[in-house]
Amino acid sequence: MNTTLMAEIEAKMGEPLDTYLARELKNKSITILAKELGIAVQTLCEWLEKLKIEAPKKLTFSRRQMPSKELLFDLYIAQKKSQQDLAGQFNVHQATISKWLKYYEIKTNFKGKSNLHNIHSETKDPGRAKLIELYCSLGLSQRQIAKKYGVKQITIYRWMRCHNISSRLRTTAQTIRYGVGVVKPTREFLYDLYTIQQKSAFEIAQLFQVDNSTVTDWLKEVGIKRREPLFGRKGYICCGDGHHVRSQKERKVCEWLTTHKIDHLYEPSSKLIKKKFQIPKAVYRKAICPDFLVGNTIIEVWAQDTKMSFTDINGVYNPKMIEKKKMYDEFKNYGINFVEIYADEDVDKKLGLILKSEQ
Repeated sequence: MNTTLMAEIEAKMGEPLDTYLARELKNKSITILAKELGIAVQTLCEWLEKLKIEAPKKLTFSRRQMPSKELLFDLYIAQKKSQQDLAGQFNVHQATISKWLKYYEIKTNFKGKSNLHNIHSETKDPGRAKLIELYCSLGLSQRQIAKKYGVKQITIYRWMRCHNISSRLRTTAQTIRYGVGVVKPTREFLYDLYTIQQKSAFEIAQLFQVDNSTVTDWLKEVGIKRREPLFGRKGYICCGDGHHVRSQKERKVCEWLTTHKIDHLYEPSSKLIKKKFQIPKAVYRKAICPDFLVGNTIIEVWAQDTKMSFTDINGVYNPKMIEKKKMYDEFKNYGINFVEIYADEDVDKKLGLILKSEQ
């Protein structure tokens, strides 16, 4: 049964409403037609359902003309190109390719399936024998293999999983990376370092030239319970004055300052430092927070030793550290002193200079 509004529009158009709507929808979308008729899109959809007129499917999803079903099927199914590849070929977004496939009812691959065949341009799975040669015989890492083939590391991982090639243990990987064998310490030695001497997992990792995660695995294997912060955020070490610091070395600095009753701030914001010392934005170029601020002195606690001051723990050049040093040197023009403490330096001797200056 037609409503009053439907009858009014039918009289205005001078022809049956179902004939008019079926003709107009061949060249117009529902949204545009509803706007021309001065009704809501939902109202028009209800009319189409009532008049048993099938709503047209969207013919285009972008400014580019949608390719034929046969072409899309050949590229996606036969040639096994990914949606990302097709998006680059047709100069559209990947979501548009997905809509085209859905419109043509072409079954899409599950996430990662296309990567096993063709994840990046024309790069394909090199095969089990080649992967074993690169990964097992030559000792290349997944990241190095990914760089060789111009794909992501996750793609190499999926290729290896597809061919049932197991990943290396962390100790084996680090032996290849650093060129020296990683010797797992005894439980007694680990217990002495971690529990008696209260060294952090990071400090033990530096001692054995391994990653922090390796030391964590060692502790778990031999049944040594990990230390938990007394309170506060996970992964932070709680000091006596309530500060939550990131390493045992920072904890020693914080405890030393508290013991000698020296007021200090931990990781003060860049906004606070700029406002307090009137440092212009051109000088304070990045939002870098120093470890400690004691009066007019910035204290930076480095994780590196003095012998490797410009590199990280793996011997790689550290540009962030250089950037910090340059900024702190410029801060001297605004009355700020700079003290740096390396991992192998004694906290008492280094901070004794601050105590004398404060007195």
